Amino acid sequence: MTNSSNLWIGNLNRDDSGQFAPKGQEKKPMRSMRLSDEDWEALGVKASQQGKSRTELIEEFISGKADQQSAVMKAIEAFIEWQREDYGRNGAQKGKDFNMSSRSWDYFNKFYKLIEEEPHELGLGDD
Repeated sequence: MTNSSNLWIGNLNRDDSGQFAPKGQEKKPMRSMRLSDEDWEALGVKASQQGKSRTELIEEFISGKADQQSAVMKAIEAFIEWQREDYGRNGAQKGKDFNMSSRSWDYFNKFYKLIEEEPHELGLGDD
């Protein structure tokens, strides 16, 4: 089992005590759910990796935003892996390492960052 007690460090949307800072003025009533310890920890790890709370992940899943964003991210990551595997077949690429920081990847990297950080800008999850 993963110890997630220190996973919040570095997440910008938490206050000094480690609690997630409220977003907006919306009041949300307290709810509860039953999860195994393993699933609770896994949810915490996934949330921490994305800089979100467990609640935010669940809300995104319910609204469908997580599914659309996840599908796009998986497709992009598959494309990157395909490019990585294909790299070096061109004579100009011989002896060089695959690198996404070249100018030819600039717009792709901007698009990737937009999907990762602001999927709502692209209408992902909006019905």
